[in-house]
Amino acid sequence: MKDFSNKNNQIKLSGKLTRERHRSMICKTFKFKIDKRNISSDTLNKLKMQFVECKWVYNYILGEFEDKFSIDYKNLVNITHKDKDGNDIPVKISYIGSSIRQTLIQQIQTQIKSLSKLKSHGYSIGRLKYKSEWNCIELRQYKITHHIKKNYVRIQGIGKWLPILGYSQLKQYTDIDYANAKLIYDGHDYYFLLTCYIPKKEHITYNKIRGIDMGVSTTVTTSDGVKYDVMVEESERIKKLQRKLQRQKKGSNNRYKTKLKLKYAYIKLSNKKRDKANKIVHDILSGCDTVIMQDEQIAGWKTEFTSGRNSKIQHSCLGTIKRKLMESPKTVILERWYPTTQWCSICGSKTKLELSDRTFECCNCHNTEDRDIHAANNMIAIYLNYKDASGTGGTSKPVKKISFKEDFLHSRKMQCL
Repeated sequence: MKDFSNKNNQIKLSGKLTRERHRSMICKTFKFKIDKRNISSDTLNKLKMQFVECKWVYNYILGEFEDKFSIDYKNLVNITHKDKDGNDIPVKISYIGSSIRQTLIQQIQTQIKSLSKLKSHGYSIGRLKYKSEWNCIELRQYKITHHIKKNYVRIQGIGKWLPILGYSQLKQYTDIDYANAKLIYDGHDYYFLLTCYIPKKEHITYNKIRGIDMGVSTTVTTSDGVKYDVMVEESERIKKLQRKLQRQKKGSNNRYKTKLKLKYAYIKLSNKKRDKANKIVHDILSGCDTVIMQDEQIAGWKTEFTSGRNSKIQHSCLGTIKRKLMESPKTVILERWYPTTQWCSICGSKTKLELSDRTFECCNCHNTEDRDIHAANNMIAIYLNYKDASGTGGTSKPVKKISFKEDFLHSRKMQCL
């Protein structure tokens, strides 16, 4: 009998050293599009069957195994799946490898543990449901389940290298550590998402701080006086397909085709929002050392405001901009309880404003300024006077968070009296 203790110790030591090295690096995910134009029909069918077999294996595990924690992934080769009439059809799994089958089992086990935890806290839960389609495959072992080389990527179960678009994203980096990946199918195209660890760039000092105010009317405003329009309206094609979908019979082939067209139209809309958000975030972060913003609850604005303002939030990329800014190590987060709009930085007084008031005028010293620019500048003033109290704020994201202290505003007011 072989002694695996020494091998296991080497694996543990190697993993520990890798994790320590990754702590000093930046984790980033790159998205590549698989070029279907340069793939043979046989290879394209293998790519499609990987998603089909993942759905078969997932549904087979849910239906055939009572104990989901004692499944041997090696035996998940000859299984059965049901057709549209409910008949069992025996199939042999030949396109997805053992690593992907093992990952499917682990996903089900994780979902069961999550439901069990919710139930223990008194929540009413259901049960895991069968999948009608599968659109994401986890690839967890680099050079085993996936491998990237210049403009090509290799996936386990597909014999040939697949051409990809967007490899130029990696050319600007050196000493990259490749990690896990995902294979995505959106109903029209295939994408390869690769997680990498890249070295930190040398910090360039600009000696500049920029405040960011987010709102419903003018969306994003900087302390420099720049206002960004983040609206991305739904196209007429989406509205037309939605009306067409309502008239079609449920379960019909034409309705299914319309749903696919609508899905692809929404993908194009999401891409537009993502592109616009990337450009705005890059413009905000460039040329400054620190970005100050408040922890606005953008999701809550949809229920807080009227229907006209709700549509503004829904048809914008404001949430994406906030998320990307929070991912930057330059960002400092102020709690949303700071009255940045009402507080006067000159005399320390508070002036209540209605949402329709777009100009701030202090009731005490009569200081007048644009409402949003005034709020953005107040964030900088609060940060400069209270930055020593910044901390992680209980979040895993690389941001500093400053908690609300009423005594700070009171002390500022007393200094001005």
